Amino acid sequence: MKKLIALILALALAASLFVGCGGKDPVTPNDDPVATPTDTVDPTDAPDVTDAPDTDSPDTNTPGTGSETSTNSTPLVTDLYTYIHHPYSHYDSNTSAAFHIPQINLKSADIDRINKEIADKYSEHIAFVEENKSNLDYFTAGVIDWTLEYSGNDCYSLIIRHDTWAGDNVFHEVYNFNAKTGKEITDAEILASNKTWAATGLSESELKDLIERKADEFFRNMYGTIDFVEEGESGFTKEMFEELARENLTDTDAKESVRLYINSNNELHMIRDIASFAGAGWYERDIYLLDMGDTLITEYFNGSGSGKDSFGQEWSYSYNIPKLNFDSADAKRINKEIEERFSYSLDLIQNPSEDDFPMGEVDWTLERSGDDRFSLVIRSYGGVGGSLYTVYNFDLSTGKELSDEEVLADFGVSTEEFKELSLDAADKFFCELHKENADFGDDDFINRQREHNLTFWWNLQETEPFINTNGQLCMARPITQLAGGDGHEFIILVK
Repeated sequence: MKKLIALILALALAASLFVGCGGKDPVTPNDDPVATPTDTVDPTDAPDVTDAPDTDSPDTNTPGTGSETSTNSTPLVTDLYTYIHHPYSHYDSNTSAAFHIPQINLKSADIDRINKEIADKYSEHIAFVEENKSNLDYFTAGVIDWTLEYSGNDCYSLIIRHDTWAGDNVFHEVYNFNAKTGKEITDAEILASNKTWAATGLSESELKDLIERKADEFFRNMYGTIDFVEEGESGFTKEMFEELARENLTDTDAKESVRLYINSNNELHMIRDIASFAGAGWYERDIYLLDMGDTLITEYFNGSGSGKDSFGQEWSYSYNIPKLNFDSADAKRINKEIEERFSYSLDLIQNPSEDDFPMGEVDWTLERSGDDRFSLVIRSYGGVGGSLYTVYNFDLSTGKELSDEEVLADFGVSTEEFKELSLDAADKFFCELHKENADFGDDDFINRQREHNLTFWWNLQETEPFINTNGQLCMARPITQLAGGDGHEFIILVK
């Protein structure tokens, strides 16, 4: 009911139509607006869902483009209706009012119902544009656009956004569906479709707590700059703010307004009503909840500190020690390895002395190379010398650690090919690292060190391949130093 009232108010304030900015399609400015129904797909010609193949990780859709998911290369979602209007020249030339009203190009009872619901919902908007497009301007036109997000296992979220200038609001519709079965699915099912969530996701109570915490944070951040007045003065008091903050969390309609989706960056979002401090009712907001990687890896220890030794020399430490957050034999083994590796340093944190104290750094990164493939890269620095890296490659679907050969097979190179590529990359890295301090011409020592970098058994043994989030083949590897040390390791792009 609140959304309906807000919508009516917005329509009245905007002379019967929403206002917004930022159509997504690139357009060439001209004097005439463009308003055309799409001629890409006739819904009656859409493929039956039984024809849709399995999809591992297709590209997401934006208006006017397509995600190829069917055997006849029909985009999964296209525009049912497209309208693009340029604002007057004294407004930002990159800002245009636009309608992109979508349709899902599949045949099933649920999809037919969704398409009809979308068409019916926006039929008045289309009629208004068609009747008044010659008189529309920035303040009487609006923006409706959509995105298609892939969560995994053939499951998608179609998010439609109505940007309304008049009400300073954005209304949202979220349709979660399975492209293989043609069924509309629940929030719980869209979460279960994501392999990371299925393996390491939050419990129902933890998710509820996260939603409540993020709704509260969003409200407080949105109104955190308000200057409060004292009781009895004209304006908003701190007590009024806290009362509205409580209502923001406890209002039944607001709690029931929550809709979840996972975007193609593997981030969980919610659409939720948020209370307005200006007394204008409730606004729908798209709120980031978490990165799925946050559920995949937690931290066994997180802390920092500093002090002085008996000579007055300052020391410091910063440890972020990761822990795999899923249940498998390999994960348990690796967690034990990590815990034992840093146990001495953690003991020193509890019992430091002037002669024996923790120092250095430990941090980590998560690299995702696919729905169920990831690499945990741990960097440790002891305070002197160089960094050391440890790489763990995993298959989330099995819970097993991947061998180097399996990682290379994922990238499409053989062990022999990788040996040649890694040596070439290590040689180039050595030359680049030492180019300002070395003569690579006739200096025998430099040339011996360069050869040592490529042949020393430790350097070869400690070479660890992984695929980063950008799909590039990388390695952690020691690089020989000019002073003769081999303990400095680096992350090197191989291909």
